[in-house]
Amino acid sequence: MELWELVARKCCRDTLAQYTHAGDRYQLDQFAGAFCEDGLLEIKGQPPLRGRAAIMDRFGGNSGAQQAQDVAAAARETGTSRRIVRHTVTNVRFE
Repeated sequence: MELWELVARKCCRDTLAQYTHAGDRYQLDQFAGAFCEDGLLEIKGQPPLRGRAAIMDRFGGNSGAQQAQDVAAAARETGTSRRIVRHTVTNVRFE
């Protein structure tokens, strides 16, 4: 294996970690930032979302999402406890 491949694999793992970490904490700018500018997010049963702006609109564009985002931001700022969500990504495989 060459050095460039090790670097690429590490970058992919970092992107997966950013996606799950930011998504679990409802940090939408960092969540959307895990995608390329024209990246595609597919959610089963829904039309694909293309680009960071569309991803931000989908998760931050309605009142329920905005309320959840506000609650998460307030909890981060005050250090108060809230429901903890953690996704664990294991067995990342490259082919």
